[in-house]
This record gives sequence, structure tokens and C-alpha cells, in this order.
Amino acid sequence: MSKAKGFLLSCGSVAAMAFLLSCSDPLKPIERETLEQYLETLSSSDGAANLSSSSEAANSSSAVSSSSEEPSSSSNTVIPSSSSSVPLCGKTQYDPGTQFCHNNNYIVEKCGGKEFNPPEEVCSYGVVGKMCGSTWYNLQTHFCFGGTTPTLLCGGNEYTGSQFCRSGKVYDKCGSIGEYDPSKFYCHNGSLSSCGNLPLNPDTQFCYNSSKVGEYCGARAETYDPDLYQCKSQINPNGIYLKSKPKDAAGKEYEAVLIGTQTWMAENLNYAVSGSKCYGEGGEVVDWDGNTTLSETEVQANCMRYGRLYDWSTAIHSLICPSGWHLPSDSEWDALVTFAGGAQAAGTKLKAVSGWNNNGDGTDDYGFSALPGGIGNSSGSFSAVGDYGNWRSAMTYYWGIYDYFSGVDRFNDDTSGLFSVRCVKD
Repeated sequence: MSKAKGFLLSCGSVAAMAFLLSCSDPLKPIERETLEQYLETLSSSDGAANLSSSSEAANSSSAVSSSSEEPSSSSNTVIPSSSSSVPLCGKTQYDPGTQFCHNNNYIVEKCGGKEFNPPEEVCSYGVVGKMCGSTWYNLQTHFCFGGTTPTLLCGGNEYTGSQFCRSGKVYDKCGSIGEYDPSKFYCHNGSLSSCGNLPLNPDTQFCYNSSKVGEYCGARAETYDPDLYQCKSQINPNGIYLKSKPKDAAGKEYEAVLIGTQTWMAENLNYAVSGSKCYGEGGEVVDWDGNTTLSETEVQANCMRYGRLYDWSTAIHSLICPSGWHLPSDSEWDALVTFAGGAQAAGTKLKAVSGWNNNGDGTDDYGFSALPGGIGNSSGSFSAVGDYGNWRSAMTYYWGIYDYFSGVDRFNDDTSGLFSVRCVKD
């Protein structure tokens, strides 16, 4: 019998077909006579019909048939014409439902219904894997650590020798300390940092009462109770905001901020009560361009933006502040101004970053966001919105911030004028 072309058998996995192929030997062509002699030894002719199929049944990692093999006269393989729709691998047809064509030359049985890339990838018991050193591993659950050790993925991710896996997350080892418990410690410059039993990043966090971790708000260095306050960078990156907002008798809520040891409303009060008005309500607006009367829409827009204006008697006697809050005393205003840099500088730090005329906007360092709500005159007219902001105190004094001035002024008695109100927490 004349010899036909040989074909390759892959040794990517264990073959349990009554013979073993050594994975340490290089792949070698098998002569036709040798193959036929082997096929004759099989007890089932069906098992010899397809090498790749029989090796898959034995959970082989490689079931490869050569498309370059020349069919014998007894072969059942039919080479279709060029017009046939049957897929070909080289010159041999194959079943794309159970097989695939590798490198346009070899027909390989799919592994659990999936294609793979032999010889780098191998199939074992219907699972695609790779070899790590001399050991097979499952690509879906493991990776080859250091090129020698199959290792479980960490939350689906690989990691290196300078890292470790804890609770499904990858962490960098901490200097000479190595692995640590990230639920209790934070690695900061090669040392472990904690607050009680909690990790603490000292660059962005502080430890409150040795048990609570809080976040620094923007450029602020003050600490606070994180159960009561929080940062709200979407409003002001430097503001330390009260979590439980004050609510007036009409149900309107207000933002409030911690400044020093005091907690101030971050908005002007907008609670409607007799003795209060919106800017322009029921009177003319007096400015350099003359007197104008605002529409109701404009009046309500002023209330929404600047809050209402109150005379002194209404501010004192009508309990206009939310429950648990009060009209600030003269000394509380003084403490606010002192904390914000003193009478000559506090205005800029307390002003909102927009809304002031004549380039008078501030830096709003604490989230106080002072706005120039103008004043209501005793004559019934209104003026100075955008220019001036005056706020009531529990005394007959009032405190003023102006567009042209970086400071805060304290003024004597004016009980009849209508001014803005900020409440402070009890």
C-alpha cells in the first residue's frame, strides 16, 4: 500500500482512548498505515469514524483533523462543488454547529459549544483553558500567576506580585508591611492609618471622636460630626452642610452650613407673614433710572431668589425662624464676622460668587452665599437689589454687605425698614 499524506494529532489534553500521547513530545505526522492499524484496534467502528469526535468524548483538549488529508476511496467525505453552501476548511467540509475551522486549515471540535485557540488554549471536559507551566487552568475562573501558578481571579481580575486579593477586590501591598486588612486600615505612604477600626486617608479625611471618619470639604480644615453634617460639592465645595435641613412653618426647607461653631441658614428666609414683603411688592422700585413698578411675576421671582424682607417688629415677635432656630443676636453676628476674617474682609468671604453688581461678587468660602436682596424703605418703596444686602439681628442693629466693599458693616437702629433675615441654629 502506498503511503498517503499524514495528519496531525494535538496533545493539548489527556486522551482516554486506550492510548496516551505524551505532551512533552513535539507533534509528529502519523503515517496512514499506523493510523489504520490503530483504528482496527478500536472496539467500535463508530469511535474510529472521527478522531476529534472520539477525543472530545474522552474530554480531550484538542480534537483536530487535517483538512489537508487526502480522502481515500472509501472515505465518506464529499468535497462539494464550488457552488455548494456547505462550509469548507481547506478542502474539507465541516459542521459549524459542533466544529470550527482553525487557521483556515484544521477542523477542531468546539469546546462546550465554544471556539478556542489551540495550542495556546486547550479543551478539558468541555471547558476552555490554558497551560500554566505544566498545569491546565480554567480561563473563566483562574489566571496564570507569575507564569507558574494557576490562581483564582479576584473579582474577575488578575493581579501581580505587588498586589493581593481581599474580599473580591485587588489592593496594592503596603510597603514593607505587605498585605493588610483594608476594612480596618488605609495604606498611606507605606504606613497603615485608621480611625478606631475604620480605614482613614489622612489626605482627605479626619477622625472625629476617635470613632467616626469624616471628609474634609474642599479647602476647609475644620472637623465636624459626620453623622450631622456632610460635604455638598455640587452646591459649594467648601460648604459643610447640615444633613437635617431646617423647615419653616409653611414647610419650606433651607440649606444650612457650619461656620466655626455656629450653624447658619445658607439662604435668606422666605416665610410669608404679615410685616414681610417680597422686593417690589406693593410699591415702586427706586433706582438711578427712575421709578418702576414690577409685575407680579417679577415680584415673586425676587422672593424666590432673595427671600422676603422683614421689619424689626415682625422679625422679633412673629417666630418666623424654623423650630430649633432663632434670629441671631448681635454677638452671634459678630462671631460670624470674626471667624470670616474680621469686619474689613468678611464680606468677600461671605458673599455668593455671583449676583452682585459692579464686580462685587465674593468667594463664598463657607457656603453662606450672601445675596444682595435690597431694602424696603419706610415710605413703601424699594431700592438697591443687586447692590446691598442687609440682615436683621435680635437687637435693633442690622448688618450690611455691599457690592463695592469687602467687609461687613454694623448699623444702628432702623426698625421700620425691611431687611433680609438669616436664622441661626439653637
